[in-house]
Order: sequence, then C-alpha cells, then structure tokens
Amino acid sequence: MKMLSVSDCYRSLHHGLIPAVPVPFGTSGEIAQSAQEQYIAYMAGQPIAGVAVWAHTGRGLLLTEQQRIQVLHSWRDGLPSDKILIAGVGCNRQSTAIVTDALDSALRMATTAIESGAQALLAYPPTHLGIPLTSMHWPSSTIKS
Repeated sequence: MKMLSVSDCYRSLHHGLIPAVPVPFGTSGEIAQSAQEQYIAYMAGQPIAGVAVWAHTGRGLLLTEQQRIQVLHSWRDGLPSDKILIAGVGCNRQSTAIVTDALDSALRMATTAIESGAQALLAYPPTHLGIPLTSMHWPSSTIKS
C-alpha cells in the first residue's frame, strides 16, 4: 500500500464505510490465521473505503506487538490497493498509569503501524488516567507525515 497525503486520505474515506474488523482466535488462544485470511478475502470484495485494524472490535490494545503486526500485514497484503488501512493506537490500561508512558506507548504503536503499512491512525485517548482530554498534548514533532 502506498503512502497517502492527508487530502488523498480524506478523499478516499469521505462518505466511505470503514468497518472496524475483528480478530478471530482459535481455542488455543492464537490468531486463527485461516479464518482471518478468509474474512479478509471476503471484505476485500465489499464496497468499503478501507478497514480499521487494532480497533476495539479487533482487541487492538490487548494484542501483543507480534499479533498486531501479524494482523496488520494480513490486511495490508489482502486488501486491494484502493482501500485505506487504518490502525488504532493507544495504551493498554493494564500496562501504564503514567501519562508519559501512555504517550510513549501510543507513539510506539503508531510507529509500528506506519512501518507495517497503515495509511492512517485512529488514536485512543488514555481516558483511564482520568485526565481531561483538553489537557492532553501530542508532541507533533514525534510523528512524521
């Protein structure tokens, strides 16, 4: 998948359907890769603008980094090039209770997402920290466009 400018991304997504896709798991607790690939093949033929991986329905904040990369690569490889791949990024409430750690976690996830082929990000605010959203500041210099 190619990198998109913000305006290209907007045009691709405007009035489009972007489902948040689930991650199928087998009884052993591992990602059911065959089921994942079948679902990707099905969704690739649907009239969607793209998909959102690592979203709540896909257990994004609860997956290991290896699982997240596996999921993102599967979707990147299986979606047609005209579909947008969006990745949810944030921090797991069990992993941090410190604001700077939460931001670092989200930025690491964002970097992994972009390096793995995501074209846009869906940011989860660390609401479990009890900080008003108006007081959160993302250091814009840490994410390259």
